[in-house]
Parts: sequence; structure tokens; C-alpha cells
Amino acid sequence: MRKLMIGAFVAGQVLGSGTPAFAQGFVPAQETQAGAFAGLRVHLSFGSATPEPVRAGLAFAPTMRTGTQDGRVRTRIGEGFEFGLRGREPAQFSIGGRSLRQLNAQDNGRRGRLPTGAWIAGGLVLVTVAVVVAAALVLESADHDD
Repeated sequence: MRKLMIGAFVAGQVLGSGTPAFAQGFVPAQETQAGAFAGLRVHLSFGSATPEPVRAGLAFAPTMRTGTQDGRVRTRIGEGFEFGLRGREPAQFSIGGRSLRQLNAQDNGRRGRLPTGAWIAGGLVLVTVAVVVAAALVLESADHDD
């Protein structure tokens, strides 16, 4: 009887201390940060059954960066504003991965004309890009002159 009581006592101690460990979810904690991407983006299709055309352009897009406790980091770049080329098509402005021509196309499948507002928006984006790049270059050179 004495050995049975000692065994029960030891088992109770072991199982009692193990319970919080089982209750604790060992899911790695994640830290998510939102940001923005501005730069040249190139899309290439490798080994696909249906190859997509090469796509390159100047892009402004949202980003999502996720870091875990074990050190892994994943950065994803979304679709935003882009001025660039897609395959052999002429240069075009796209929003959310769709060109303004696609957004403005007629119901019967013909290409529609771009509205004046779209041209103005595209021009404003290009001017903004030029101003931001120029300001970054000026600030960078001012930091080195000190």
C-alpha cells in the first residue's frame, strides 16, 4: 500500500506540472507590419504550362511583412499603381494589376478610349515620382556634405 501511495504521489506531481505545458499553445508569435514599396518590379514566368508575358514597370504598391519568433521573415508585395510594359503591348498605367484600358473597355470587348482623368492621374503619379526621387537625392547628398 505504501508503494502505491508513493507512486500515486509521484504521478500526481509529474502530471500536475505537465498540464500547463500542454495548455500552452506553442504557436510561433507573429509580428505583422504594413508598408509601401516604390521601385522597379519585374515579373518573369518560369516553367509554367501557360507562360505569362514578361512584365516590368515602375510600381507603388502596399507591402506586408510578417516576422516570427524563430527568425523567419516573409515580405509580400501587393498590386498597386504601376506604369510599365506587359509583353509586346505599349506602355500602360495599371491600378491593382489591371490596366486602365481593361478598366475602361467596352462591354462588347473592344478597347475603349482612356478618359482624360486617367491621363491626368497618370501624369500626376509620374510627377510625384520625379519629385520624391529628386528630394531623396537632395537629402542624401545633404547628409554626405556634413
